[in-house]
Amino acid sequence: LHSMVYRRPKQFKDRRVLVVGARASGVDLAREISADATEVHVIDQSVRSTGDQGTLGNITVHPLVDHVEGGPEGTVVFVDGSSCCVDTIILATGYKYHFPFLEADLQRPFLNRGHLPPLYKYIFHTQYPTLTFMGIPGPIPSPFLLFDLQAEWVANVWSRKAVLPPEADREAWLRDYMAGRGGETVKLGDLQWGYCREIVEEGKYKDPDIGKRLTVVQDMYNNAAVCRPTFPGAPDDYRRRNFTVNWNTYTWTVAEPEPKGTTG
Repeated sequence: LHSMVYRRPKQFKDRRVLVVGARASGVDLAREISADATEVHVIDQSVRSTGDQGTLGNITVHPLVDHVEGGPEGTVVFVDGSSCCVDTIILATGYKYHFPFLEADLQRPFLNRGHLPPLYKYIFHTQYPTLTFMGIPGPIPSPFLLFDLQAEWVANVWSRKAVLPPEADREAWLRDYMAGRGGETVKLGDLQWGYCREIVEEGKYKDPDIGKRLTVVQDMYNNAAVCRPTFPGAPDDYRRRNFTVNWNTYTWTVAEPEPKGTTG
């Protein structure tokens, strides 16, 4: 099954599960499922050998799959020659854009996975600027911040508080951007912060201190990121760190959690 249909870990109780993909969805799934499953195996394409990261708890990280053998045991053989037996395979391999309500000619550019469709700043269709999309770039550190900023820019354009550049300039931006990025241009990653500041400058946002707010969120994210474990089965105490923000001074503090299992 695909990660998009995953709902609860209880359905994998006492099962041996293989999760294909070690990005956000795959890691989160493996962590949740491990509490109920007998074994959880995670495929990470950056791993060359099963022994590179080993096993933590009941989670093991493997390199790519070489082949799957038939038979009742469900044996999966990896490119390093190691193998495991699984009952369930979950594909956490990403998502495709799907806009069935668009005409075929408009929908076609979105089918080229990983490459930016004809959208100005990831939002406004270069030819039809009233056709807008929010949430196209990914993966990104802080999705809801980006969605909020994109939505406000769209609202400002539609209410005529902000004006888009002419179509020729929008298309020129798209050509230059794709030429400068190359590869999978939809993947924004840590470039999100610069992108957010860029659209804030152009989008006529009502909050004059939005740049300061961006800096606070970025600093808190970076602080949390260095505490995030790289192994899916490692302790996730970082999730319980409590951030407190003073929006009057644009300062923040963080309270470290007690390790799970301790009493105060």
